[in-house]
This record gives sequence, C-alpha cells and structure tokens, in this order.
Amino acid sequence: MIHGLWVIKKQGECLFERYFGATKQAPNISNLLSAIHTFSDSMTGESIRSITLENILFRYKVSRNIIFVLSTDREDDVTETLDGLEIKFWTEFKQPITEIDTNKLENFAKEADELIKEYERKKEIEELDDKLRALERELV
Repeated sequence: MIHGLWVIKKQGECLFERYFGATKQAPNISNLLSAIHTFSDSMTGESIRSITLENILFRYKVSRNIIFVLSTDREDDVTETLDGLEIKFWTEFKQPITEIDTNKLENFAKEADELIKEYERKKEIEELDDKLRALERELV
C-alpha cells in the first residue's frame, strides 16, 4: 500500500505532498526526507534510493533538481509508479521551477492520484490471483 507522496526541491522546499489512506503523521517530513538525500549525496556522492523502517519503505527518485518520495509497505515495488510520477510532473512543469502554478499543481495532483489508484488496483488483482492459485492448489 502506498501511504504518502512527496515532491521536494533538492534545496528542501516541499512542492507537493499527499497522504493516502491515513492522516498526516509527521510534521515537516519533507524537510527530513530532503536532508537525508543531501546527507547521502554529500557523504558518498550518490543519491539515496530508499530508507527502510520496520514496516515502511521510503523510496526515492531524483530527477533534475526534484526529489520524488513514496512511502509504502516494505514489500511494495513502486518503481513504475515513481517513473510515472516523474513523467507526469515534468509534463506539467518545465525547468527551472521558479514558482508553482496552482492549476498545474492541481493537474499533477489528479494525475498522481490516478497513478496511485492504478498501482493499488494492480496490487489487489495480483493478491486475488495469488489467493485463487493457492485455493486451486489446495483443491487439486
């Protein structure tokens, strides 16, 4: 399950955040996510790919000067969803981003919601398919 989405400038400014299926749980989490990316980049010269907690995974994708972060259950593979979010974002916004047009942000929000819903639907179908296959094995 996808729990949250953040779109953050590398300098730390949160451009967009959305929580799915839960209320906002951590104030200023975008600042923390950005700081962790900056720390990783300055220490190793490499971008961070993920942060793993006990049950939650924060998956990063860096594109130009923007950091995309999805918070998910640990077992979720959201690579395609992050790629889709990146494409939708850059379709709406052009480089360099100086100010955020609220109409473009609303369009991105709608597209992001659709991508997240599509991911969740695919995951539900895969889970149902797994259950049906397990039942079929039990019956045979």
